[in-house]
Amino acid sequence: MPTTFDPPKRPSTRGFRIKEASARQRVMLEGGYSQRAAVGPHPTAVSGKITFANLTVAEKEEIVSFLRDRRGVEAFFFQLPSEMQPRLWTCAEWDIAPEKNKVDWRVSMTLTEEFDLS
Repeated sequence: MPTTFDPPKRPSTRGFRIKEASARQRVMLEGGYSQRAAVGPHPTAVSGKITFANLTVAEKEEIVSFLRDRRGVEAFFFQLPSEMQPRLWTCAEWDIAPEKNKVDWRVSMTLTEEFDLS
C-alpha cells in the first residue's frame, strides 16, 4: 500500500496549478476526415506543480528526503490544496532554492497522477 505524504507545512496556493491532458489516438482517413478515440481506462493525464515556501532547514530536509526515498518511482497519496480527497502521485522532479531572506527555503514539486493496480 502506498504511503501518505504528510509535509510539515501546507503548500502555498501562490503559483499552484493543475494541468490536464486527454490521451487519445487520432486516425486520419481519406478525404480529410479523422476518427478519434480515448486511450486506456484513464484517458485524462493529470499533473500539478506545488510549492512549499518559507521552510526551515529541517522542514526542507523532511520534504526532500521523502522525495529522494521514492526516487520518482514509488507512488504516494497526497491531497492537493484545492481538493477534498487525496490522490495517488509520483514526483520525479523537484527544485530546492533559498528564499529572498536567505534564511528560509522553498521546495517546488511536479506531481504526476498515477493509477496503479492494487
